[in-house]
Amino acid sequence: MDAVHQGALTRFHDDISAYLTRRMLAVYRGESLANQDLTISCWENTQDPYTLHFDISRDKDPIFQCTLEFYEPKTEI
Repeated sequence: MDAVHQGALTRFHDDISAYLTRRMLAVYRGESLANQDLTISCWENTQDPYTLHFDISRDKDPIFQCTLEFYEPKTEI
């Protein structure tokens, strides 16, 4: 939601949970513990802005990666 509020995503407006998920792919590569610093990144696919990619890293090592594909809304959300 932070990326939506900052205008970083070109196709998503308002509450992102109102968009229907078409497909999700998640890969767990490691673990984190309480109080560890994590870096979280989110970006939209350059070919399809309704596809978002996420990466969570600990000490520059990816521990979780996810791709979410959303249906394009039929009407403005």
